[in-house]
Amino acid sequence: MELPNLSGLADPDNVSQKGTGRFTADYINWARTLQDIRTKASGWMPEMQTDIDGNEIHKAPDGSKYLVIRFTHIDGTMTSGIPHAIMDHKMMPLAGDKVGARDVADSFVRGACKAAAALFGYAWQMWSKDDPMSREEQGDPIKEGRI
Repeated sequence: MELPNLSGLADPDNVSQKGTGRFTADYINWARTLQDIRTKASGWMPEMQTDIDGNEIHKAPDGSKYLVIRFTHIDGTMTSGIPHAIMDHKMMPLAGDKVGARDVADSFVRGACKAAAALFGYAWQMWSKDDPMSREEQGDPIKEGRI
């Protein structure tokens, strides 16, 4: 089965902005994203992929937690999983007992939007924030001390 191509589907009228001052972010509400997928990629639904022990919350080597989100079609076809960190309001990863139910729920819907962009191309521009056609040529990062 071929994956849906939803690139260009996101409606600019559905873009909202949150934050003030130094931090502002454009976004499309998760419910709108999933509704667009239901109508334009019928039969595909996001789900959390379990680890080898059957846990839906994965543990990174540093102790922080993340989800792996994939889309599954009603015919049983599954996409690859896309990891998405469980983060606090400052976008810092959470570890151990710092992860609550709200963090998991918020990470799931954000991760589903991220997976939709990565797998189906839905609103990929919202995640990109940079236009590869306008990049300046970059020098050697090792010689310049950036690595």
